[in-house]
Formats: sequence, structure tokens, C-alpha cells
Amino acid sequence: MENRKYYKYVDCVEVFEDDYEEGESVRMCNWWNKTEKDYDKEELIEKLCSELFTTKDEFFKLANFEDNYIQFSVLVDKDNYKPTNKQIENWKIGKEKLYSQNHFIKFYEVEEKEINLK
Repeated sequence: MENRKYYKYVDCVEVFEDDYEEGESVRMCNWWNKTEKDYDKEELIEKLCSELFTTKDEFFKLANFEDNYIQFSVLVDKDNYKPTNKQIENWKIGKEKLYSQNHFIKFYEVEEKEINLK
């Protein structure tokens, strides 16, 4: 049997209207995400990269498992999706609204679980 570390996380999200020239302005909304599932480290990284529209390389520039938190900001469209290149170009010239989605993610280790590798 092997002992593996498992994690849960809480994600505090704030969304601001973001102007290319002026930066963040009006806070549009905020919410909390809390996991019910336990993730091993690799599963946790995959899930967060997917949710934050980022790569593992970018994730590791920001994440520190010793400090147990990540702060991260992503640009999203009105439907909460990663904007297309066309949307970003339109945003830069004031023809499209995009939003800054700011995450403060706290992750924590849960009790170790024994697994049978047979």
C-alpha cells in the first residue's frame, strides 16, 4: 500500500468589468467555489488549469503548495468563457466588453488515504 496526499480547495472569485485603457472598474459579481471531492496533486492541478484557462507551466509560476494558495486573474467574456482573439482585438479598440475574473484559491491537504496498488 502507498500513502498519497489529497487536497481540497476553496476558490473566491470576483469579476470586474475590464477596460483595455482604464483597467478594472465596476465589480460585477463574486462567488465561492468549494470542492467536495478530494484530489491528488496531479488531479488538482489539471482541474485548476482547466478552470483558469491556463497551462501547467503558467500554473507553476503562480502556485506554491507550501504556501497553500494561488492568486490568479483571467480575462473572460460575458458568458464566462476564454475570449477569442477577435473578441480581444475588439476589446482593445473599445468595441467589446471583457471582464477580469480574479481568483484567490486556498487549497489544503486532507487526511491521507491508503490505496491498494494490486
